[in-house]
Amino acid sequence: GIPQEFEFGNRGVVVNVVCSQEPAVNCLAGTLDRTRHELVFWVFEPPSRDIRRLFAVDYDMRKGLSWTLSPDGTRIAINRNYLDHAEIEIYSLGGVFTRRVRVNGFNRFSSIDWAADGSSWFVGTGTATGCSLLRVFQDGRDQVLLNMRGRDMRTFAIPSPRGKRLAVMGWTINRNVWMVDRIDRLLESQ
Repeated sequence: GIPQEFEFGNRGVVVNVVCSQEPAVNCLAGTLDRTRHELVFWVFEPPSRDIRRLFAVDYDMRKGLSWTLSPDGTRIAINRNYLDHAEIEIYSLGGVFTRRVRVNGFNRFSSIDWAADGSSWFVGTGTATGCSLLRVFQDGRDQVLLNMRGRDMRTFAIPSPRGKRLAVMGWTINRNVWMVDRIDRLLESQ
């Protein structure tokens, strides 16, 4: 298993931890270096507590911040949102940028996970009416798997290791504010 405590010290705020599928044994942690505006990737191999820096990429919180490790543990996919589209950037563990997949029609990606076979991604995205769960293929095509309506909706999905099942999570953040003048009078009358 994964050790319960890792010392990241001044390495930054941990934003995600992802492990590859067997037989690979590597795990990655991503931290934010707010001073340099970088997302820094660190590798570790449980049960060892040794952590090694891999590389860093520039980030802009306005463009979203979601990433994942490929099932075979060799590639990292990062979401980037723009005004009229979204992109998925692929990097090797050595930090070499290998490709960019443009996805038109969506620009609020909030989560990403690889399909079990590594051929596509499951992406949660905000929409005008709530959120959607997409399957994004490597050529940029997308398939809407689920639509959820409501305010401040979010969703993500994680496939089973063999790809036969898909765990889907959806949630919302509701904010209701009530103000009652002279609450003391109302309570006294009870």
